[in-house]
Amino acid sequence: MTAHGTATHNRDSQPTENSLTEAHACSLLHDQGYELVIRFQHVHAAWGGQEWHICLVADLPSLTEEQFLQLLQEALSFKLFSV
Repeated sequence: MTAHGTATHNRDSQPTENSLTEAHACSLLHDQGYELVIRFQHVHAAWGGQEWHICLVADLPSLTEEQFLQLLQEALSFKLFSV
């Protein structure tokens, strides 16, 4: 996890038959009630005018479904406070 609350992954890991595509990630988010939004090559979950950063588009092939959903849960756990 970086200082900004974003997860990092080993880019050297090879895609597996369980690796994610954008379409699969979109379906997983939809099943959880979120919309997939890609901004500047970053995957975000969107709902009700809010967005949560999940990972980089380039990281999707190295992630399993379970890892992607874990990243979603981690992203949702961050709270933003306004002053």
